[in-house]
Amino acid sequence: MNASKKKFKIMGTLFVMAIAVAMAAGAAYPATVISANAESAMSEAAFAETANNVGIEVLADTSFNRDHLLSGHSYDTTPLSEFARRPVYGAYDLSQIRVGDIIYEEVDNSPEGGHAAIVSDISHDSYYGKYIQTIEVTPEKGVTYGFLDDLRICEFKSGVCYLNASNSDHRALAVEFCRVQLGKGYWYDTDNTPLDDEEYQPDWYSSELIHAGYKAGMGRGIMAGTTDDNHMLPHHLFDTWETETRIHYMDVYPEIKIETNAAKWTFSVKNNTGKPIVVQYNTKLCFEGDAETWNTDKLKNISKVSLGDGVTKSIRVTTNVFATTAVFSWKTSMGGEYKRFITYANELSTSGAMTVKHAMVNATEND
Repeated sequence: MNASKKKFKIMGTLFVMAIAVAMAAGAAYPATVISANAESAMSEAAFAETANNVGIEVLADTSFNRDHLLSGHSYDTTPLSEFARRPVYGAYDLSQIRVGDIIYEEVDNSPEGGHAAIVSDISHDSYYGKYIQTIEVTPEKGVTYGFLDDLRICEFKSGVCYLNASNSDHRALAVEFCRVQLGKGYWYDTDNTPLDDEEYQPDWYSSELIHAGYKAGMGRGIMAGTTDDNHMLPHHLFDTWETETRIHYMDVYPEIKIETNAAKWTFSVKNNTGKPIVVQYNTKLCFEGDAETWNTDKLKNISKVSLGDGVTKSIRVTTNVFATTAVFSWKTSMGGEYKRFITYANELSTSGAMTVKHAMVNATEND
């Protein structure tokens, strides 16, 4: 899949992508959620102080919710009581993910300015069936388990990469090191002390733990040309020639480029999802608000084209008085609900430049 060849582009701005997700609660089970040791996590006051010391604004948006976190308890079959919601799959090709892969997330409210996790199991049993299990460190829970799914990738703008110098033994040892740390606390070091990399450390931050895991597994840490011996931030794991990207959150959105323009604009539209899809588009330019929400009350000229994985096709879109936006989308079922992935562009230029945006909205089987 060509997405594995792309390097993950680091975005400089932190923001929360609002996505409405309504998930079924499942069968009635005990409501108690087993949580990590509360004393092991960083206190709210200490967290705020740390964020202030490193000059990072902590997002106050109460909608920020890592509902994909579990606890630090190990289960052969993870029970319902561990889950805040059901893991959902169907949009991304996650079959290429391997144990030891590294997850980077742009959207985060920790003082690290991002978040990192490591894949500990690609097919872990649970009440909901198989899921991709992670180990990660958060201010709220310390070192804990979590899961990777399509909603998390979209909401937190995630990428999954691998260390290209590592083999399966290295990756397994890195994961085992991280597993031993389960239940320990969170702390982001701001005192310019050397990176923690010993098993006995009492606390970690997300990317520091992964760096230490690979140092245990390979005999050295992850090279990062933009860091020093005292810091290993999440994005440093990707700002290095040593990692290659397997999954990028942008893979589910149609990739578009301007080919020609006249009375009709011609766009090349590419499918990077890893599977065949049907792309729907408005054959005329439309208004941005209608494109962003896929407003079929206003999008009256919808057509479609089938695209195989990695296939690019040329699509022509005509001008439409004052409308200036081209829109392309496809939909898929995720956890029993349909989601539509939209790519839309305005500020179209004869030079080929344009402003491209993306959105994910709820859909129905027949819309």
